[in-house]
Amino acid sequence: MTGTYELILQLPLFQGLSKDDLTRTIEKFSFHFEKYADGDQIIKRGELCSRINFILTGNVRSYLKNEKSTLEICETIAAPNMVAINHLYGNSQYYSADYYAVGEVGIMTIDKFDLFKMIQTNEIFYYNILNFLSAKAQTGINTLLNLTVSSPNIRFAMWLLPLTNPFATNLSLIIKKTTLASILGISRPTLHVMLKEMEDEGLIEVSGSSIQIVDRSAFADLIK
Repeated sequence: MTGTYELILQLPLFQGLSKDDLTRTIEKFSFHFEKYADGDQIIKRGELCSRINFILTGNVRSYLKNEKSTLEICETIAAPNMVAINHLYGNSQYYSADYYAVGEVGIMTIDKFDLFKMIQTNEIFYYNILNFLSAKAQTGINTLLNLTVSSPNIRFAMWLLPLTNPFATNLSLIIKKTTLASILGISRPTLHVMLKEMEDEGLIEVSGSSIQIVDRSAFADLIK
């Protein structure tokens, strides 16, 4: 059980918590542990978000699509991490993406109502979740304020990154070039030049309608 405790304490929501505090929390609230085989679906798009999901072991691949399926964002999220927490409350409480196990995956879940009570028992939970949600909100505001005044490559990063997990890897975008140009408010020739420059810099790889983000950290640095 010691190994499991150490994994839980690495999760964003539990960072800074002592083992004694974690023991008391586990004794008081219901923690559910599940195993998934390679390819198993963990979360289904459109399903009501009634729990928070933590990846304890393995990797999870997510697939985010818009309503008309004209774009798809795929990424891999490695343990220890949490997924889809932004759908717990608010106007949209239904999952917007599908999540599948990559290899064998260990998932810990907590009911959203238990989570709400748990946050009130220790200020560490409160600050951790507040920091996470605030960071997501601030990213969205900065994107909207600067999306139309930045260079095309920065605009591209500002649009794509808020739709992804900051700790994700193997990030790819499947979208028609005409659709992407329209989203970014640029012409097709300008888009072609932008993508070619980013390829030359080793940031992305383009193959047909697929754009693979090769270096996510450098891609994110465009915004900074």
